[in-house]
Amino acid sequence: PAQRAPAPAPVVARLTAVLAPAPDLAPTAGAVAATLRRAAASRTALVLVLAAAPPPPRVATPAAAGLARRLAARDLRATAAGVLCQVELSPDPATAARDVWRIAGAADVPMVLALPARLDGFDDLLSRFDRLVLALPPGTDDALADLALASLAGLGPPATRTEPPAGLLTRRVATLGLAAIRLEAPGEPARGAAVAREPVFEPPRAELRA
Repeated sequence: PAQRAPAPAPVVARLTAVLAPAPDLAPTAGAVAATLRRAAASRTALVLVLAAAPPPPRVATPAAAGLARRLAARDLRATAAGVLCQVELSPDPATAARDVWRIAGAADVPMVLALPARLDGFDDLLSRFDRLVLALPPGTDDALADLALASLAGLGPPATRTEPPAGLLTRRVATLGLAAIRLEAPGEPARGAAVAREPVFEPPRAELRA
């Protein structure tokens, strides 16, 4: 009997930008990073955020902690939490873009740029990404959402719409990269934010003692 051709490997978007309202940004970016990390079979992923208060110390996997140390040695403000490494960027678009490409050259893992809106001066950077994700809460007017998505797609990369993770526990674990979110194919209507939880995260005892 004729053998079936193997299914093509999924295309992994290494550089993805997530635009979401500020209260939903951290869990949505973490969930998107979890999805990309799974697709890439990577042990960690990066979430890049604009300047904010440093996050409190959290337990992280060795891969995430090691990446944070390597980036910190390059004078980048990097911290690790869960399975993710977070890097703080300058709010200045030119400085942020320079550091994005520095980070991309130093770490071969999926990378998510988290933005609270379509900010002035960032369109050129967004146009060079692999994928753009617009996360809007349930109840958003569809006509306005379609206009925003079409405008974002005009930058060039494929643009998709999703909803932020819902529920307090899910949002917390998503922020740590421990809950993945379904991403529709570009042009496919958003059907809500189905979230798949990762296996229970049990950090090594050595890290708990640190």
